[in-house]
Amino acid sequence: FQGTQECFERELPALRDLLSKLSAPAGVYCVMGNIDTKSWIEQAIVGTDVKLLINEIAHIRLGDRQLTLGGAGLAYTSKAAQDMIDQLQNTPGPEDIRILLAHLPDAVFALPSPSRIDLVVCGHTHGGQIRLPLWGPLLTFSHVPRWVAAGGLHDLDGRRIYVSRGVGCERGQAPRIRFLCPPEVSLLTLCEPK
Repeated sequence: FQGTQECFERELPALRDLLSKLSAPAGVYCVMGNIDTKSWIEQAIVGTDVKLLINEIAHIRLGDRQLTLGGAGLAYTSKAAQDMIDQLQNTPGPEDIRILLAHLPDAVFALPSPSRIDLVVCGHTHGGQIRLPLWGPLLTFSHVPRWVAAGGLHDLDGRRIYVSRGVGCERGQAPRIRFLCPPEVSLLTLCEPK
């Protein structure tokens, strides 16, 4: 949410209503974005099934599968974040699917290459918002390669990363437009490796 405290308080019932409609068999999880405040997120998810992960791991059983989900804080290089990532990376066992949620795609650089973490899911770049043919996004505000920051599923030196373009626009350093970069809501389906 980008706006004033007054605007947030006015929109809070609508935010809760929207978030209360989210459900999934394994639960609904989120991490903080770079414009979020913890107190606003906590207020917005009251009465919903959404769980905020800040440098925490959730162990989820879905049918006969085990999913281990880590949520990194914005300071993905902090000791707390790195401890969580190390635990996600180094806990013994080949059976579970391990996913790291992070707002910033740069969190992928906190992982060894190759990594035991099966997938990093992130956003932040909005796909660049403005893309030029043969060039790609003009600005990404990330250190991942431009082709990764543009969005989608990629392999970055043995680390799988999915960058969502999201539905919004940057309201700070970039213009509030999209050009050749449509918004998206992603549905990722996890499959057995072949």
